[in-house]
Amino acid sequence: VPMLGAEGYPALWNQRHALAERSGLHLHPARIEHLLHRSGTLVHELLALRAEDAADPLSARPRSSPTTRPHDAARLGAPDVVPVR
Repeated sequence: VPMLGAEGYPALWNQRHALAERSGLHLHPARIEHLLHRSGTLVHELLALRAEDAADPLSARPRSSPTTRPHDAARLGAPDVVPVR
């Protein structure tokens, strides 16, 4: 039984540059390589989610949002977040 995202990985790896161009998200091939290493052939699902976020600017959060940094979320009073130091 192959791992999830493993079937077809070699072919997709060979197509990584074309995949970066076809994504329409202006991704550098190195970003696609990173996603392929992490998610394998499930990269298509990730790119689809990213395209949805790009199409709806109101749903996208800025990277510096306090909710993306646990120590800031804890400082803001989030009850279930434990700061890691």
